[in-house]
Amino acid sequence: MNVTVFTIFPELVRAACEPSILGAAIEKGILAVDTVDPREFTTDRHRKVDDIPFGGGGGMVMMAEPLALALASIPLAGSTFTSAVKTSPLPRFNASSSSITPTRK
Repeated sequence: MNVTVFTIFPELVRAACEPSILGAAIEKGILAVDTVDPREFTTDRHRKVDDIPFGGGGGMVMMAEPLALALASIPLAGSTFTSAVKTSPLPRFNASSSSITPTRK
């Protein structure tokens, strides 16, 4: 089985696989873990992959272009492709979506 992990920290993925059950599977040829670093597909000198959220708010989001280019770099011929993306499962909470009206005392 081949697994490709998109990460800006490929060294951490490799280090986590080595001393574990995954490492034993890799040694036996049962599993192959590859990493793709979206920073390799940026065009700016700082290799920036994060951006501010559209619409404002706290936190950061990944830029679409480096991720799309990184995904396009993987040969998928003759393979089954399954993707898993970590996202927030809940809608954004703000005052207008609250059922509680703030009051001052």
